[in-house]
Amino acid sequence: MSQIYIHPFIYSSKFFLWGQESPVLQLFPTEKKSSRQSGSAKNRVSGTDRDNKQWHFCLSTAGLKVTASPTNTHTQPRRSSECQLSANQRLPARGCTCFADMAVQVRCLSFRQPYAGLVLDGVKTVESRWRPLLAPLENQTLAVHVAQRDWEGSEWRAVLSGLLGMNGAQIEALLESGERFGRGVVAGLVDVGRTWLCPASLQGMELQCLEQSAVLIGLQEKHLTNLSNPRWLKAPLRAPGGRDLWTIEIPAKLLP
Repeated sequence: MSQIYIHPFIYSSKFFLWGQESPVLQLFPTEKKSSRQSGSAKNRVSGTDRDNKQWHFCLSTAGLKVTASPTNTHTQPRRSSECQLSANQRLPARGCTCFADMAVQVRCLSFRQPYAGLVLDGVKTVESRWRPLLAPLENQTLAVHVAQRDWEGSEWRAVLSGLLGMNGAQIEALLESGERFGRGVVAGLVDVGRTWLCPASLQGMELQCLEQSAVLIGLQEKHLTNLSNPRWLKAPLRAPGGRDLWTIEIPAKLLP
């Protein structure tokens, strides 16, 4: 598995590009006061013992927040050119933080089956709610939790066989794919787009296209949200479900 090692004392603009569109790491120090003040000035950072420093890394475009502490801070800060970013290079010296050992905090929403699987397999690209639940998460990443219960109703099957033209075997294969991690788990991630209100007067082909994307019939007067870039985690994360949105912490080693 690819791993990224970031030295906790590096502020190089080569690696930390504020406000860029590309997914770059951002670093923020948080200091805790310490009574130990031994060592020369160059071995201290702002008069605070490095053993008590925490570092916060943010994935700027994914809406993911990563918190980590240095694995060993009894080393001199190295130049940015010495920072190891390639998984093909050897393990860096002490004082580096392994990205694979971190965890990310992501907003999470529980979906009943088969919709959880349909979202993560890219079939369902529009989510519908009676209120704008996902509007605050526009341009952020949402974790998909698979609920224990099934969706009440069979509209999804009518859309799959009708508007999407799938036969019985294709539908069963799609359902099996969606159950690969079981129930009661965080199974994947999806990016949240724009939320808008579907007008009550919407009819015809435009409505059918939305119903096909939502895999649901009867979208008028509901708040619709675009979903994109679905991806399954490398392994399921067992977690209880929650009502509406909640925050889940996902180990970075499970990220796709």
